Amino acid sequence: MTEVGKAAYELLSKPPEKIPVIDMQREMGKRLAKDLEDTVERHKGITELYYIKIIFRKHRTLPENHIHYQVVAPYFAKPLPDYDTSLFSMDNKKGDLQYHWSIPDEDSCRYILSNEAFLPSDERPLCEMIKKFSAGILV
Repeated sequence: MTEVGKAAYELLSKPPEKIPVIDMQREMGKRLAKDLEDTVERHKGITELYYIKIIFRKHRTLPENHIHYQVVAPYFAKPLPDYDTSLFSMDNKKGDLQYHWSIPDEDSCRYILSNEAFLPSDERPLCEMIKKFSAGILV
């Protein structure tokens, strides 16, 4: 059994811990920010302008675990939007990391669109991104 398998087995053998969703989201955000910083650092001398597409997936064998991949693309080849992705661009000359968009999973998109009237104001920008994505005009 792999180390991950052993750790998963041990965690599943224990009674479940209640972790507030906001705490989990903050921790995931910290990890994502650190991974973005690492990607920017590794590409400092390689190219001046590029995109970083982050793809979120559930782990195949451990569906409660979420992983993310970062794909670096040249600036002339802007990645297309898709479910479970976010896009950033980096300008090494200016030291400017820019956020472009995020699209959640398909079920979340449907939920957000069907409950648009009830969304808090801080979720409205995400709703607008999803609308543009659905219409095929998100760039």
